[in-house]
Amino acid sequence: MKLKQRSDSDRFLNNGKPAGFSVGEFWRWGVADLAHPTILPWVAEYVVRQALNSLTPSRDPAPPAEVRTPNGARVRVVATSARPTVTGSKRWRVSFDVTPDNPVEDSATPRRLADVYVFCLLDNQRPVPNDPLELSRWKFFVLPTHVLDRVCPEQRSINRDSLEWLNPMACNFEGLADAVDLAFEAQRTGQTGKH
Repeated sequence: MKLKQRSDSDRFLNNGKPAGFSVGEFWRWGVADLAHPTILPWVAEYVVRQALNSLTPSRDPAPPAEVRTPNGARVRVVATSARPTVTGSKRWRVSFDVTPDNPVEDSATPRRLADVYVFCLLDNQRPVPNDPLELSRWKFFVLPTHVLDRVCPEQRSINRDSLEWLNPMACNFEGLADAVDLAFEAQRTGQTGKH
């Protein structure tokens, strides 16, 4: 089903007549807090989409979040922000969802369908308020999917230490497209290690 693009000026209607409020007002009400744990993955997906010059015209609301690159790579975007485990704690908990997809018709075993994973971390450890619009606050970790499948095939989440043990490419926004291209090539050739 093709999604209809909406504009912030589109009006809600009641029996075909303007109801007095707009899509823009809904967006400000519903998704204004871009750092909220429910909204942050959407922001990350959008940021990755922009970095990769994705051909995906709009976000598919059905999970999992996947972006397509111009060279055909299917990129799974997962995001979190660093936050304290306990109020006032110096330790920060960072975990990413890596749940395998539902089984496909020819297999009863769940598997990951993306070619590349991009793990997006919003750095909240600085003393200033977190702002997902400030791209320098994001850290990206890029990994070919086969590495996840080999090391943790049925694992549903991965913490930052375990992810870093898998040796992903770490990059900033400007380096994201190149890192995804390299990871996609590694996925196609089955390379392991730093990609």
